[in-house]
Amino acid sequence: MLTNDAQDNLFDQSVKTWILEALDKGINCFDDLVLTLPSIDPTYVFRVLNQIHQSLPGYRHLLKQIMVNAKAQNPPFSRVPVKNLLPPPHPLDYDWRFSPEAVEKLLHHCIRVLPFNGTIALLGTPSLVQPLASFSCPYHTVLLDSNHAASSHLKDLGARVQTLTHNLLEDPLPNFSANVVVLDPPWYPEYIHSFLWSASQLCTINGYVFASLPPIGTRPGIQDEWNKTLASASLLGLRLLDLQELSLSYTTPPFEKNVFRFEGIPVISSNWRRGNLAIFVKEKRTLAPRPSVPSYEKPWIETQPFGVRIRIRHWEMSHFEDPSLVSIIPNDVLTSVSRRDPHRKLVDIWTSGNRIFKCKGRGVLFQILKSITGGHNPLTFIEESLNRPLDNKEAQLVFRTREQVLTLARTEQKENLLCGYYWRSDTRISLAVS
Repeated sequence: MLTNDAQDNLFDQSVKTWILEALDKGINCFDDLVLTLPSIDPTYVFRVLNQIHQSLPGYRHLLKQIMVNAKAQNPPFSRVPVKNLLPPPHPLDYDWRFSPEAVEKLLHHCIRVLPFNGTIALLGTPSLVQPLASFSCPYHTVLLDSNHAASSHLKDLGARVQTLTHNLLEDPLPNFSANVVVLDPPWYPEYIHSFLWSASQLCTINGYVFASLPPIGTRPGIQDEWNKTLASASLLGLRLLDLQELSLSYTTPPFEKNVFRFEGIPVISSNWRRGNLAIFVKEKRTLAPRPSVPSYEKPWIETQPFGVRIRIRHWEMSHFEDPSLVSIIPNDVLTSVSRRDPHRKLVDIWTSGNRIFKCKGRGVLFQILKSITGGHNPLTFIEESLNRPLDNKEAQLVFRTREQVLTLARTEQKENLLCGYYWRSDTRISLAVS
């Protein structure tokens, strides 16, 4: 097995080779280049293009043309015609949702093998629920998803649809079986193995499992991860029938559009990210133990002023502390969606637009957010929680922070609307397990 450094170097060289092959074929547009590659992060592609520009003079004219063409494209937040009634994804949930084309492909696969009156289990795939519910055919649909905001929104779609807020890494599985299981785990090994284990437990013998898994361009070492995934699936009684590479596209969420915008990445197709569709059949039951997954973070509390999702890291409140949102990085947008980013451990407040802040007085901030969602005076909430009146300095900090939050919410609400998210929360405060 290669070391991490060796894997990184091999990956770098592979990406450079793929890019040069695309350029040699006449690709002269950044968007086309990204779509030609095996789902490589555009920020990484942009970085490699700059390296090529510096080291290979023969490509400089073409690279300049690519950049000029990219600058002429539309801004990253342009209004989309689709009205999306699900809540905007939050980066802490690793929430990328299937494009309409991917939804159609998966539904076609599922309906083709579902028996009459059969059951389909959706593991972390909320974007499939409403389309399945719209069918008049007698199918039962069960969604298991840790994202409470999404699962609660989809709870009233009829008697044949059940949505459960469920952590597939550790919660006991509900007592039902499914003829078809569709899973879209976060693209990290422990999530993939845990989701596959759950799928194998729920799936009937001779049933089918459809899994969206990371392609080779996702990061270094994916081929080794895929080999381990296949071995794990076999131990779970699952046999691979087909692997359709780069066949499932995703819609770029608002938080990732912000990453590209603040990194200066040219505008690209909204469905550049693509996963491999792995199709398994459940051949036998096994006694494979459930994967043990370490807990990376304590639960975050989520509030949703004006439909904007704001997560607050766990706190213990015993006295008043400054609730101000304190910047960690310029522009406040974290220009990464990787859990390996070193800034993550500094974050106390995280928004669905990938804005991050430090905050000493998270308990006080929580009361401010409660007052905003309920339309109340924040001083009342805070004084009741502290069981004492606030002095003038504390009150000034509260109202200054309230203005910070309102400005932040207006900004992200506009971004959400431009991305087609018209969702407004009915459940204002919830526990978010990340």
